[in-house]
Amino acid sequence: MTIASGLPFMPAEASSCSWGSGINFYGGSHESFRSRVWLQRSAPRHVGDSCPGFDYFCGAQGEQAERVSRLWREGTLASLSRTGLLAECEVAEGSPYRFALRLKVKPVLLAPAEWCGRAWQAAAVAMFGLLAELAERGLTLEVVRPECVFFGRGGRAEYAWPCAISSVQSESSRRVRQQMADWYLTPLYLCALGRSRTLRDLLVRGDLGAPSRAFPEVAEAARLECELERPTATEIYRRLAGQAAAIRLPLADTFWSYYYRWDLPVERTEPWPYKNHAVAQILGSIEPRSVLDLACNAGWYARLAARSGASVVAIDCDETCISRLFDAAAEGDLSVTAAVCDIYSPMALPDPVSGQRIGAEERFASELTLALAITHHMVLSSPWLSFDDVAQILAEYSAHYLLTEFVSFEPESNNPYRPEDRPGCDAWYNLDGFISALKRKFSDVVLVPGPSGRKLLLAEK
Repeated sequence: MTIASGLPFMPAEASSCSWGSGINFYGGSHESFRSRVWLQRSAPRHVGDSCPGFDYFCGAQGEQAERVSRLWREGTLASLSRTGLLAECEVAEGSPYRFALRLKVKPVLLAPAEWCGRAWQAAAVAMFGLLAELAERGLTLEVVRPECVFFGRGGRAEYAWPCAISSVQSESSRRVRQQMADWYLTPLYLCALGRSRTLRDLLVRGDLGAPSRAFPEVAEAARLECELERPTATEIYRRLAGQAAAIRLPLADTFWSYYYRWDLPVERTEPWPYKNHAVAQILGSIEPRSVLDLACNAGWYARLAARSGASVVAIDCDETCISRLFDAAAEGDLSVTAAVCDIYSPMALPDPVSGQRIGAEERFASELTLALAITHHMVLSSPWLSFDDVAQILAEYSAHYLLTEFVSFEPESNNPYRPEDRPGCDAWYNLDGFISALKRKFSDVVLVPGPSGRKLLLAEK
């Protein structure tokens, strides 16, 4: 391996950090002088896994390596992990760094622009709580970048850069307070003001400072809140955590937020419609470790998959739907990562070193992808896709299995569109045409037996 240009503190045997070598720096950690975070494509950790995903590492050099290594040996990092605020790690052997850790679980990589307001709130509360715990020990963080916050079971936010823990100094304390104000409180305040869509537009290029520059008055209010006016840093961080938790976040009434029934129980306390029952049967047959729910809306199937034991990623472009699902996952302590994402134009996380990017299709890759009740919207309304276009998009998001649905014009299908909505489609918009398109991208496509109306299709790569 060769040393990466512009990274003078790295040892000579360190990776050049190109995707070709399977490693690159992550979360803006190329800006840190003492520790770095990187991702590495990895083989499946469990027999039967079809999604390799990424392993997540952080490493430290020099005095920082000695400090973090001591915190590890003394059990401080383990103690912080037990609070649920710091992600659980293990020592990484064979790293080019003097001391390195690896996350015990493969994280779901989200861009901050994909967070809903509830996620910003959970992250702010968790980060202020972590800083309070560290302050009690005479410690702080050198950097608090949101990209290194992951959402685990129940939507709990955990920070995953333990190698950024350092001793408290006046300069580092001032810097971390400003980062918390600019990178967490300002976005949270904008969500509280109903400007979450604007916030996502500002963050889409990965510039964490953009919201503060666009809304200087909001940023100034956040910075004033983070001033150390109390006797101890611990007190102010705990106060800020409480204030962040108490902020009320509005949920806009949208067309999609009332499109599906929200009160259908995931537990079998009443009869389910056929499709819900069929999906439950397929989940029980495949037993996927991971599930991706595209255009999840209410997230009923995401919650069902999580209750069956899968780790679930659920995405939708409607923030109200995602915020409700975030709350439902928290209430049910479910392993559901809910993200605001448009499947037509998904975000890619930038790689600051080599200029390559990590697409949403790769970040969210799962053993089973659900694409239910969406294909007719993709074809019979904007963006007016063909079946081949739809099959291409669904194949990009599918690592192994795809469960999708064809909605005909038959009365039993309850299709909100009619043939005249797309003139000429009655010549090709049919079940056989959709199956043929899927077979050009998948090795096998099976029609799931069921009553007339909407038809479920299970495809396998």
